[in-house]
Order: sequence, then structure tokens, then C-alpha cells
Amino acid sequence: MTMSAPVTLFALSGRAHLPLWLGVFGVAGFAEQASETITFLAPQALPNLAGQ
Repeated sequence: MTMSAPVTLFALSGRAHLPLWLGVFGVAGFAEQASETITFLAPQALPNLAGQ
């Protein structure tokens, strides 16, 4: 997450001449990694959807 954040921000700002799709994929990847981190660090805080 730390390494992808600057590239994502530069791509979304348009100042680095990077394609916009790179920023969009960066946001999606950042959100996915954040959700995995939350799931790993606080599993008891999330509802048990499997019913187990």
C-alpha cells in the first residue's frame, strides 16, 4: 500500500503524464488491500457471514 499510493496519486493528479486508468486501478488495489488488512487485524469486529 505504501508503494502504490504515490503512483496512484500522481496518476490521478495528471501532473506526471501517467494514464488515468493506472490511477483507477491503483484506487481499486488500495481499497482491496485496506479491506484485507482490516479483515486480518480485526476479524472479531466483522460480522460472521458464514454463520459459523
